[in-house]
Amino acid sequence: MKNICVITGSRAEFGLLTPLLKRIQIDKKMNLKLVVTGSHLQKKYGNTKKEISEENIKISKKINVFPKLNNIYSTLESISIGLKKFNIFFKESKIDLLLILGDRYEILAPAISATFYKIPIAHISGGDCTLGAIDDTVRHCLTKMAWLHFVSNSNSRKRVIQMGENPKRVFNVGNIGAERIKKIQSLSKKDIEQKLKIKFMKKNILVTFHPVTFDDNSSSRHLNEILKALKKLTNTSIIFTYPNNDIESYNIIKIIENFVKKRKNYYVFKSLGFINYVSLLKQVDCVIGNSSSGLLEAPSLKIGTINIGDRQEGRLKAISVLDCKPKKNDILKVINKIYSKQYKEIIKKTKNPYYKSNTTNIIYEKIKKFKKPTVLKKEFFNIKNYY
Repeated sequence: MKNICVITGSRAEFGLLTPLLKRIQIDKKMNLKLVVTGSHLQKKYGNTKKEISEENIKISKKINVFPKLNNIYSTLESISIGLKKFNIFFKESKIDLLLILGDRYEILAPAISATFYKIPIAHISGGDCTLGAIDDTVRHCLTKMAWLHFVSNSNSRKRVIQMGENPKRVFNVGNIGAERIKKIQSLSKKDIEQKLKIKFMKKNILVTFHPVTFDDNSSSRHLNEILKALKKLTNTSIIFTYPNNDIESYNIIKIIENFVKKRKNYYVFKSLGFINYVSLLKQVDCVIGNSSSGLLEAPSLKIGTINIGDRQEGRLKAISVLDCKPKKNDILKVINKIYSKQYKEIIKKTKNPYYKSNTTNIIYEKIKKFKKPTVLKKEFFNIKNYY
């Protein structure tokens, strides 16, 4: 039996991986070892490990490496603690393949540990670019440690190969979230209102804003510009979701909580869960912020995106994505554009550049057929004669 270890450290990541995890779990030729870490284990972020249990997916191990404080020192300390704990885990476990997704710093420790223990790594969503976040650097580091690469588009495939990875092990499968969001059975407008205890208005906006980790002290300033713009809106329901656990996230949470509690028809959620998130997304007019979800998933539902700042700079963008500077007046102009007749015609023609059919199934089949190499030696692939 093939032992497949999967690491999940956040609510968003687990929501994307759920269908794949279920496929692996029921396969009699594979043994799923799910390791839960990061914000899943924190009350402040909603104790989202319970969402894993609700999906009837077995947790093999919980490894708490959460930073004590929301600063650089504590973040680096959490990575070093993670190295120690994952070192022990991999030493004591027989793993044939480690599966990781994305670009979160929590994944660095298990990836480094697996590399030293000569465990092949399969990496989902490598090769993307996000110039405004440290995630960009983390993602490329994970790519160089990985043996199999499941990328989301042709540009990302070229970048991974450009980093010296063998094209035979780089598969353009599309984005796992872009696929899942089209297949998921969501709740009705009435049901999601009742479940979340919210009230939709004539206009409805979803806001997700994460720290801008490559731009010192700008996150709070950018968020306040968004809030200044939102205060000008009338007959509008505004729903906020918590940011990722990054440096400055605590301050962002404090600003949002204080803003929401003073106003009617404003709501904030620590964690919605994937089904609730998609159900909500289907009912709003647009998403505002700097989350990758606005680029990777919202276009699949033909929902508009106002992308603030440069956190997602470098990613492919559907025609429904409107870039905007973090300035109140600029944000208000783009919000007005979202409700224009011209934009409503554009949104009808939107195609998600990250969508491919059968993304999850392709990854599952590749993992199922994978045979662990006797020697994990990766020659640097020279692209000189490839393109």
